[in-house]
Amino acid sequence: SSIPPASGRPRSSPPASMPPQSAMSIDMLVALADDAWKRQEWDDAFTAYKRALMVTPETDRERRAPIYMRIGEVKRRQHKPREAELNFEKVLEIDKKNKDAHEALIALAEEANDHRRVVTLRKRVREARGDASQLALIADLLETKLGDDKAAIATLEDARGLLPGDVGVLGRLRRLYEA
Repeated sequence: SSIPPASGRPRSSPPASMPPQSAMSIDMLVALADDAWKRQEWDDAFTAYKRALMVTPETDRERRAPIYMRIGEVKRRQHKPREAELNFEKVLEIDKKNKDAHEALIALAEEANDHRRVVTLRKRVREARGDASQLALIADLLETKLGDDKAAIATLEDARGLLPGDVGVLGRLRRLYEA
């Protein structure tokens, strides 16, 4: 995946050894974490991101969200989906519209073949982001993965109301009604 560094800005090479936490700035910790990330050294990346989080004030939500996002991605790469999910949820507590966090949660549920959870998460995206296109994706899951044509039709009817004239929605509705 091509997730940008949590700091969002270029940096110089990190020091060879980590000075005491009090002597390190948030940016320096994030730079160390990003460097470990690039080397796919997930334990080191996690440790540095966690330290960055510890020195970032609770009130600095703008800086905390990308750090939580990176910790979630590290946990995902360490095959710890529950821990990853908790961190992605923390991003959404800070910014309920965060597209990357929503997509990461959906990906975790898809990887676990938890189709009901994917539906629930897509409904959340629909609400948080006002994204009517999620309804077509939800209907697809209801029909193809959960075998619930009735719920798929109801969802597509909602989509038709929000996306009038959408040929894809209309075609799928017709096919389901004719089935």
